[in-house]
Amino acid sequence: MYMKLDLDDDTWTINEEHNIVFLMGVLQTLHNHRTVKRAIAKIRQALCAGGILVTRESLAKGKSFVRAYEAGYYALYRSRPHHMKLFQGFTLEREILLSESLELRNSFFIFQKAVS
Repeated sequence: MYMKLDLDDDTWTINEEHNIVFLMGVLQTLHNHRTVKRAIAKIRQALCAGGILVTRESLAKGKSFVRAYEAGYYALYRSRPHHMKLFQGFTLEREILLSESLELRNSFFIFQKAVS
């Protein structure tokens, strides 16, 4: 099932909970900290207790930085500590390294929502 989160609608709610949510390179395109926190809060709401969140993100090896691309978009590569702070209410179960360069680590992150 495909679900679209409306980050600009504070009244957005879900009708059912999901066992797993995938975010593939989404967070690095969201530069505003408040928007990212809102997105993760909505995803937490959409997951059942113990549900899994899988993200694929490229993280800066040092300090966070922004890079402009010819395709017309900007990517914010967060530092690992900055990235992990975003996932309150989740436990990092596993990180799977996909590729690495001098500046970036591209990984899958598998988080589990806390069971309340």
